[in-house]
Amino acid sequence: MTISETLRAGGPQDILGFIPHSLGYWPRQSLVAITVQGKRLGATLRVDLPRGDECTEGPDATLSRFSETVRDYLLQDTAADASLLAIYSSDAWSSLSERLTGLLGSLSATLGAAGLPVRDAWFVGEERWRDAFCFDRVCCPSWGRPLSEISDSFLSAELILRGSRVDSGPDALVSPAATALPAEILAEERWLGDLRLREHSRPQFLAVLECWHRAMGDGAVLRHSRAGALHKEANIGAYLCATLRIPAWRDAILVMAAAGAGVALVGVQDFGLFDDETDVGQTLWPWSEKATEEPTVQEQAGKSPRTGNGGGKVSAGFSNALIAECGHCTPLRMRNSAPGYGEVLLGMAPSVPLWDHVEGLEAALEQCILRGTPEAKAAALTGKGWIEWCRGRGSYASVYLNRALVTEPGYRLAELLQDLVGRGTLCGWAGKPESAWQKFRPDPA
Repeated sequence: MTISETLRAGGPQDILGFIPHSLGYWPRQSLVAITVQGKRLGATLRVDLPRGDECTEGPDATLSRFSETVRDYLLQDTAADASLLAIYSSDAWSSLSERLTGLLGSLSATLGAAGLPVRDAWFVGEERWRDAFCFDRVCCPSWGRPLSEISDSFLSAELILRGSRVDSGPDALVSPAATALPAEILAEERWLGDLRLREHSRPQFLAVLECWHRAMGDGAVLRHSRAGALHKEANIGAYLCATLRIPAWRDAILVMAAAGAGVALVGVQDFGLFDDETDVGQTLWPWSEKATEEPTVQEQAGKSPRTGNGGGKVSAGFSNALIAECGHCTPLRMRNSAPGYGEVLLGMAPSVPLWDHVEGLEAALEQCILRGTPEAKAAALTGKGWIEWCRGRGSYASVYLNRALVTEPGYRLAELLQDLVGRGTLCGWAGKPESAWQKFRPDPA
């Protein structure tokens, strides 16, 4: 993740104040490394501090491997020419323990040899912080300085005014999944039964993309009171949850958010998903042309989509408009140049993802986590995990993916993504400043 050019760091307190806002929580037993491009801060990396028992070859080998891993991450910021380090540890004040000074020495040597010399470094403890390179007792007393200087820094105050907050950690920020209401579950199952009959229908696939495009553009269409299932919006949520349970559609939804509907359509065509010779009847759509005709969840639970729930029919030209808006070109023009699903899901293409659409997808997935069956929740949690991985926030991604696997053991996409996160693989977008997600964006003009 990169810092916006509109934020200015005037000193160590500002940089250290930025870190917990950047991560979303106050790091503990962690190394935070930030690349520097001239006078500009670049990408932020957080990793757990190495433990002495992590390598059977001895502490020197442990530090060497750890330093090389950090170096490899930071080198993905090809514009960087230096680095900053903050070491968060509860033993930062035990006479600067040999473990921490050895770690800093290993990192400084490895990063310096790679062309990323460490400009500044700090130790941050439970109550105080100190400069790792300054030994002037006047400005850098050995007992350190109070953490209040970090929390009260100018940059920290500015971020709070922008709505940022610092929590206790990823686990605290990932809310437990709520239990879906019985009527919502029944509505989802009925939608799924009829959508499965249309899994290979091109018009139905385009209708699904259009439905998700609407939800991504306006998350309010999915929000409703948990006091009951009388709200028409819940029927839309049940439809979206059902579509996540068809793997080809689920993947297309993720790809559409990042790369556009045109790329999503070209991909499923290349997979041979469509069978245009099969007549499955009316395309299913949860919205009606007239709001008064939209069924409630109870009405949906009592009717099959093929026998009169179906909402309005999809207009004949909607799919072309959607593709033009999201993909900026038609599938025929894209066939030879569109990236594959694997490239998009790994963050290798497009050069810059559609972050606004990805954030809209995130809001819609959060609603599916609230109201879906276990399989739909697992799909939505996996989608959230993928989004966090794309942002470069592996700690958050891991929590969401673990939650998905607890909800639906053996959920394959969650297992594959968790393997990537566990091996320390960085999403392609997160490794480049020009494509990395920015939590703090410039204010609108």
